[in-house]
Amino acid sequence: MKKIAKTAVAALALVVALGAAGTDVEAAKKTKVKKVSVSADGLSKKKLTIAKGKSKTLKVAINGKTVKASKVSKKVSIKSKNSKIVKVTKNGKLTGKKAGTTKVTITSKDNKKKKVTLTVKVVKVAVKKVTAKAGKTTLKVGDKTKVTPTVKYTGKKKYAYTKLAYSSSNSKVAKVSSKGTVTAVAAGTAKITVKALDGSNKKATVTITVEDYKTVVTPKDAKDITVDVEFSDIAKLQEDVDAVAKLAVKKGEDVVLTLNGKEYTATFDGTNVLINGKKFTESEIAKNVKKVNVKFDVKADKLVAAVAFAPASVTKVTVGKAVFTEMKADSFKMGDKTYTYTVDGKNIVITGDVKADFEAVLKDYVTIEVK
Repeated sequence: MKKIAKTAVAALALVVALGAAGTDVEAAKKTKVKKVSVSADGLSKKKLTIAKGKSKTLKVAINGKTVKASKVSKKVSIKSKNSKIVKVTKNGKLTGKKAGTTKVTITSKDNKKKKVTLTVKVVKVAVKKVTAKAGKTTLKVGDKTKVTPTVKYTGKKKYAYTKLAYSSSNSKVAKVSSKGTVTAVAAGTAKITVKALDGSNKKATVTITVEDYKTVVTPKDAKDITVDVEFSDIAKLQEDVDAVAKLAVKKGEDVVLTLNGKEYTATFDGTNVLINGKKFTESEIAKNVKKVNVKFDVKADKLVAAVAFAPASVTKVTVGKAVFTEMKADSFKMGDKTYTYTVDGKNIVITGDVKADFEAVLKDYVTIEVK
């Protein structure tokens, strides 16, 4: 009997020891609270202003990590020094009760030495309505405009908190300063919001549309220009060379073909490019061809037809000093830079203000205007 009792006591001691060890492990797992911080609309240098009858909710962070709103009351205690001026809830909602100033302290429940104290002022007049307008609502990239707000109050302005906050729904399109200056960054649409910071949540929104500049390249009709188109798709060579010729060369005019580096003079009959009366792909000299260049002289007004034509086999187009590569129906490369474009009649319209890029290599053949 005594032996059984001793065994039971030993077992109990083991359970207690294990439980104590588990408690120590759990305690070790707890993150030590080193810092408590809070944020709220309009909070600056631990000072906050709320209009009477209005509320603001604090966001709490422990060691720099934001605490979920539903767990705030488990992590910190929030107390108002004078609840007749500012009423607080355990989840961080502060409500202005009457005009005056008091302290609100947020203290960690796990480390009561870590706390933050705010000075909260309550003003007796609230914002009633906010409206706003912009100097311009459509901007070009790089342009600026000013958003001007109009604020109405429930009483005299001098008894209200007049500070406003500006924000952009998409700062990659349009960014806004703390004083309402909007800068266009990239093409697109962004909403600029002006918000009262007295807890009333009154706000107004202005929609800003940003457009890219367009560089319009217009050929000079009287100018002659040499165009060199390089193809690589051997299976489609005749079809694609004929297509370029139809767009840019008159019937009976000569076309210079470079087959594997050697030049040959061909003729365009209005339908096909021929060498010695035959389609050039059917001639002996076209056998084992891996690369073909077609060179022809055209009036500058045919430039768009030559450059904008972009079958899959075109690898490079040389116009004067300009060399275009990776030709596609809506983009091309010149050097290391990729440009997007559209064709508008005889004009090439390139996205962005890129006048300087093209003037250096095409100024003798085209006029360039930025719009």
